[in-house]
Amino acid sequence: MAATEPRDVHTKYRVIRDYELSAVLFGKLASLILIICFVMYVMINRSSEESQFWKVSQRDIQIVIDK
Repeated sequence: MAATEPRDVHTKYRVIRDYELSAVLFGKLASLILIICFVMYVMINRSSEESQFWKVSQRDIQIVIDK
């Protein structure tokens, strides 16, 4: 086997090549990054909605107290 040949990697199910393994790992990494970004986006939006809701609640409470 020449040094330029891709090395075989034995997994539980089948033998895959090095470049296939790196492509799979890259895909998993990219999907993980996308999931993390989505979660951060949702958390930021939720916190801003909660702060707006709290401001509305404070205003309503102030109106009730003024009456």
